[in-house]
Parts: sequence; C-alpha cells; structure tokens
Amino acid sequence: KINFPIGLKSIGYDALRNCTALEIEDLSLPNLTSLGQNAFYGVKIKNISNLGKVTSLQRTGTTYGDKTTLESLNLPQTIKSLGNDSGGNTFDGFINLVIEEVNFPSVTYIPDGVFYNTKINKLTSLGSSTAISQTNAQKSQKGAFQASTINEVAEGVFDNITTIGSYAFTSATISGGEAELVFPNVKTIGYFAFQSLKPNRFNVDLTPFFAFRRRRFVKELRRRRDWPP
Repeated sequence: KINFPIGLKSIGYDALRNCTALEIEDLSLPNLTSLGQNAFYGVKIKNISNLGKVTSLQRTGTTYGDKTTLESLNLPQTIKSLGNDSGGNTFDGFINLVIEEVNFPSVTYIPDGVFYNTKINKLTSLGSSTAISQTNAQKSQKGAFQASTINEVAEGVFDNITTIGSYAFTSATISGGEAELVFPNVKTIGYFAFQSLKPNRFNVDLTPFFAFRRRRFVKELRRRRDWPP
C-alpha cells in the first residue's frame, strides 16, 4: 500500500515501475502537474479519478498502470499535448478501460494513434485542433481514433477540423444512437479516413473541400505559360 500526499505535484518516469504487488483502488492526485512516462508500469490501478493539472498525455499507455486492471480514467481539461507525432498509441491495449470524457479545450493537434482502440464515453472538445492525424501517414501507423468506440459526440466538436488524416477513423464505432461525426469545414481527407466506420453515419460538408481544391488548381494554372496575362 502507498499513500500519496495531497500536495504531490510531480511523479517522474519509471517512478513505480514493476511494483506489481502494489494495488491502488482509486488514484486521486488533485495537485499533480507532471506525470512521467511509465510512472505506474505494472501497478494494479482500478480507477484514476483525478490527475490534477497535468498538461501532457504520455505516449505510452503503461504510464497509467497495468493494462488488465484499469477500468476508468478521468482526464483533466488542462491537457494541452497528446502523445506525439511518431504514432504512439497512448491507451492501446487496455482491456477494460473506459475514458469517461475527452474534453480538451486547450489542445491544438490530435496526433496519430493517440486514442487507438480506446473506449470513450463522451467526446466533448478537441480545443482549437484543426487536424486529426497526419494527412499522409504510412500504413504502419495508426489513426487518431482508429478502432476506437465512442458513445457520445458533442455538437460542434469537429467544427475547427480542416484536415482528416489517413486512417483517422478507420474501423471506429460510434455507438451512441443517432450520433454523427460532423465536419463542416474539412479541406483535406486522407487515405482510408473513414474506412469500415460503424455505423456509417458521418456528415462532411464538401463545399470548403472543393473550394480549397479549386483555389489550388487555379494557382497552378496561373503558373503555366499558356495562362492569359
């Protein structure tokens, strides 16, 4: 058993790594601002109810404990940075984990694989993010929400998105009744972005998509020698 002081602000990488006999029913750290990679690797945690004011989600899921025991996770709205750009899958492999809410008003980018194969109860805010996944991701990489399950999608959550990268929602499941994925301002859609989405309910306004393409086409024509002066 371990008792964390209420004023704890930082936990370094590998801090409790391989403490496999340690069991934590509920992890609540209201003043935490920094959580290192693999901090709870191998620790049997059932619920994480409070991560304080942490601003970054680490690339690897093992930061958050044993992948077979963690059942619920509440993520703070102070999150500014998610995973990284190298295809790291933050919560991939958690068998029973449900993330209660993704509500990140300060996030500016949703990288590849960050919610790959993750169960999310409610998707509320992606901040000022304009892109989901890399546009030209290689097949070996995984999309931001690929194979994820999302129960509820808040209205307007994708209003700022202009780029939907490759594999962004491949094999994802939207299970909340009549919930739709609505993208009113998308300009770029990557390879296999919505392949095998279940059910196939998404609304993409292609007006800005084609308007953007037309501007690029005209710009290219103007470079040609036969374009009128």
